[in-house]
Amino acid sequence: IQMPQAVILDLDSTLLDAYGKQEGRAFNFHYQSNGYHPLVCYDGMTGDRILLRGDSGFATPDLYKQCEENGTSYVIRLKENGILRKKASYLVDELDEITKNNKVDYAVAYGEFMYRASSWPYERRVVCKVEKPENQMVYMYTFVVANMDSSPEYLIKFYCKRGLMENFIKESKSGFDFASVSSHTRMVNANRLQVHALAYNIFNWFRRLLQK
Repeated sequence: IQMPQAVILDLDSTLLDAYGKQEGRAFNFHYQSNGYHPLVCYDGMTGDRILLRGDSGFATPDLYKQCEENGTSYVIRLKENGILRKKASYLVDELDEITKNNKVDYAVAYGEFMYRASSWPYERRVVCKVEKPENQMVYMYTFVVANMDSSPEYLIKFYCKRGLMENFIKESKSGFDFASVSSHTRMVNANRLQVHALAYNIFNWFRRLLQK
């Protein structure tokens, strides 16, 4: 297999339903259900440079620090808030100008600024997208914190490609029975999940070989 220039690690989490009094199960507010909530990481390539993508659930200073200290590039979404919207107000002005004669078609503006959240020891680069969906008047915002030098448009589009994670998770659950966590013991359930993950990996390696 020819080595690509990068390995991309996509981080996410998923709910594995649990029933009865299974050890370690807990209520998850996001999914509104009881179960296990494991962290999953999918790698579609093998190479030299490591790039990490994650949604706003991974927007933590400890993760930024680990990446920065180990030379790992990251692109992680930030939850929208008033301060971020205020810093992106110049893009709203730009979008107003772009759409002043056309309030129907899709329009978008990209930009960046330096930002320091209250829990951060220093400023970090935040890239953003403000867009007007087709046939809508309300603008939508996307904010991403990154330590890469690429353009804001490239980084936003690079982050949005992590949507494939949902497909990986669905494939893992439906094809490799990741949700088979019916034991009363947490350790047994964890071991089952690791065995199913190994089966998924072996299948994925064969699939990559056949695609070459």
